[in-house]
Amino acid sequence: MRVSYGSLVSGLFVAVVGLSMAMPGETQAQDGWTPALQMQYKAVQGTEISPDGQHVAFMVREPIMEGEKSEYLSHIWIADADGSGARQFTRGDKSVGSPSFSPDGNHLAFTSGRSGENQIWVMPIEGGEAWQVTDADPGVSAFSWSPDALSFAFTQRDPDTEEEKTAKEELSYIIRVDQNFKFNHLYVVEVGDGTGEPAEVERLTEGPFHVSGFDWAPDGSSIAFGHQADPRINTGMIAGDIARVSVPQGAVTQLVTGQGSEGQPLWSPDGAWIAYVSSGDQAEPIGLGDVFLVSPDGMKQKALAHTHDRSAGLVQWTPDSRALLVSETVGTEQHLQRLPADGSEASVVTKERGVYGAFSFSDDLETMAYTFQTPEMPADVYVGDLDGTDGDGTHRKADVDDVGRIGHRWASHVSRGLRRGHTGAHDSECPRWPSRSVCGNVHRESWDLYAAELGPGRIRGPPPQPTRQYRLRQGIPVRQLPRLGIRRPR
Repeated sequence: MRVSYGSLVSGLFVAVVGLSMAMPGETQAQDGWTPALQMQYKAVQGTEISPDGQHVAFMVREPIMEGEKSEYLSHIWIADADGSGARQFTRGDKSVGSPSFSPDGNHLAFTSGRSGENQIWVMPIEGGEAWQVTDADPGVSAFSWSPDALSFAFTQRDPDTEEEKTAKEELSYIIRVDQNFKFNHLYVVEVGDGTGEPAEVERLTEGPFHVSGFDWAPDGSSIAFGHQADPRINTGMIAGDIARVSVPQGAVTQLVTGQGSEGQPLWSPDGAWIAYVSSGDQAEPIGLGDVFLVSPDGMKQKALAHTHDRSAGLVQWTPDSRALLVSETVGTEQHLQRLPADGSEASVVTKERGVYGAFSFSDDLETMAYTFQTPEMPADVYVGDLDGTDGDGTHRKADVDDVGRIGHRWASHVSRGLRRGHTGAHDSECPRWPSRSVCGNVHRESWDLYAAELGPGRIRGPPPQPTRQYRLRQGIPVRQLPRLGIRRPR
């Protein structure tokens, strides 16, 4: 399983102007999305499908507003791949995250701060008591099962020194901006069975660099990782390299170095290549990156074809190592693309209009779990058959290049029975910013102007979805659009 920190960009918010349209005469308060209605929906975050494709785990976040409590609580749910049997898997007053099936499918690992700091926990898939695997200070950042399911690789930040701890206790600690960085480094630990003392942790990397993401080799003998000079978000967008570390020896081999920014290492199933995203050996606009391959010894490299927006997020190799599946923005939508390893052109896999995300696949690539949303429908979890099965036929279908047709099945059902807000929007032509088009739901007569905070995504190109939006002005006549720097739709 590959681990990448691209989602950490969610801490960076960029103000942009978006467009939302309403049909004349419609009343937003009566049938539209309201804060009260939105709070009734439980947010679905992430998916993790079992290796055999029989089960899918996903995160459900719900608001807790009781007494003086006003917070979110996240827990893992599990459903059968046929869309039935959705049930809550973890419970308690502490949130959990990052569900991950063991390679043999018998256990589910997750992170939780139920013992204080964020640690790795493991629980049998049939239920029972979870056991704590790590006792990391100051907690685990990310983790991944080893291919043999006997250990975890994980990253943690460098802990405070005794002097720093004392200074914080005495309230005399001084934060020096852009100094004294705390770096993420790689460690491995045995999973155990929860019956004895926690296993000893082995450190794999050390030094003045920050590990940004990692992926196990198929044989478990080494780990490919991305690293950058310091933990700052801007640093990772400007420069970064790819390296490999042996397990458990800790010998590091640099694979890709240079002036560009490299990240998201992803090992092919046959072990012959490590895919990564790079801006090349030159400065590029922030967020612009192409997919490259490098051999495990670093001696061979090759560039793959450009994806639609040249900002691909690596998701998965196909089992035969002949292609990569990547997630990327296409217009105002988010889609899955198939990128052949022979350098031929990429093709869009998901065809239904909307925002796809949080992809995960069974080992044979015949079953896919993912989230999907549209302006009329909040994000929910779906399971798709990639072998031509149509599911129960009650949900959307989309063509899939080379693997047949996706049969969509609603998996989570966590917000079943709630009214859906109506946006009153319909498709029309695309208005244009001076520098790019904004295709979406528009109405020719009257527009509402919004500012949106962007969630996980990139500065370049439209975001997958805004985390929050604010109406700035309502009912703007079309004739006033040029004054706002927006070209009137033709």
